[in-house]
Amino acid sequence: SDTTTIMAMDMDAKQTQPNNAEPTNLNITARRLISALSVGVGLAALVTCVSVAGFARSSNPDLAAAIAPFDAVAKAERAYSILEQGTAPSAIKRARAMAVEALQRDPTAVAAARTIGLIEHINGRHDLAERAFLYAEKMTRRDEPTQIWLINSQVRRGNVEGALTHIDRVLRTSTLADAAVMPVLVAATEDSLLIRPIARRAAANPVWWSLFTAQLIAVGKNLDNITELLVIAGNSQERREMAGRVAAQGRYDLARKLFVADGNIDSTSFNGFSQTSSFLPFDWEYINSEGITTDIIRAAGGTGNVYFIVGSGASGDIARRVITTLPGKYTLATAGRITADATISPAWTITCTGSAAEIAQLATDQANNTVDFEVPASDCTTQWLRLRASANAYDVSGTISNVAINPR
Repeated sequence: SDTTTIMAMDMDAKQTQPNNAEPTNLNITARRLISALSVGVGLAALVTCVSVAGFARSSNPDLAAAIAPFDAVAKAERAYSILEQGTAPSAIKRARAMAVEALQRDPTAVAAARTIGLIEHINGRHDLAERAFLYAEKMTRRDEPTQIWLINSQVRRGNVEGALTHIDRVLRTSTLADAAVMPVLVAATEDSLLIRPIARRAAANPVWWSLFTAQLIAVGKNLDNITELLVIAGNSQERREMAGRVAAQGRYDLARKLFVADGNIDSTSFNGFSQTSSFLPFDWEYINSEGITTDIIRAAGGTGNVYFIVGSGASGDIARRVITTLPGKYTLATAGRITADATISPAWTITCTGSAAEIAQLATDQANNTVDFEVPASDCTTQWLRLRASANAYDVSGTISNVAINPR
């Protein structure tokens, strides 16, 4: 049986000197990850005693063992806690004896198997350590220290899928593991070879995925890899949030990938104005700031007209979006009604993202205005299209019903 195997393994270890022993500082993550064990409620004095011991196991293994010296689980936890306090030869010997005794009394004492596994790890006997930890996992996948060790074991072997399997298990079964394991998974996205294996985990819709992507979008470092992951496995909300982050850092190329992956189509043909901004910066953003008021008035066909008021002395964007016009020659056209002449009316401008130089400017003083322009062949894969107001001494108001870019 598995119990016999571990017991035999332990007896063999006693008779064999450690080979290739390595110094270890296991950062016994278990210290933070061991969850409180549930307390049973019984009527008999014996059951009550064991239940009290169960409560004490995680907080005070010594007390638990004193209350119920016959409680194998309490003894197993005590054995493990000895190693947490130090790994001197005397401590290892004592912990091993307690773990073996616990397993003899209760073959399901997970902490006993994990203690033997940890001792073998300390002694450099990793194969035996893994046998012990795998035995512990057979009894329960909810033991966080066991899963943490198995993650590290798979990482040492270079087994990506194996490591992700144990990461998935510990994150599914313990909220205490989030703080320890989630940063490791976020950092793993810095390696492009891990993106697709991580993305495949999303197919099972794990409970930890949304927390992972939230942290990834907020603090992940490799923008290219994060974008690839969300293109493959992200949802619409995650892609929009990431598009906002990369656009703010000037990576409009990545924002565009997320935009297209979300089912959108690059287009410079606009039929009116949308009433909501769903995917910035590739959808319309309407600006309301000091001195500038913008609203959308519903028009025929479900589209909207941009209505604006610009106070005297105010300046800045009224509406804007990023577009993806290919290199070539085009005509910019606008339609609307403005209560100002060309010298003070707002104007449409087009600039390459990352540059302040205008490649097109079109006043809005007439009901229908057009201007020809050209998109350069280099360094201009995305462009800003803006309706901008310049400061002047008068209030300006108006309605823009459409703007379009057509090849010529």
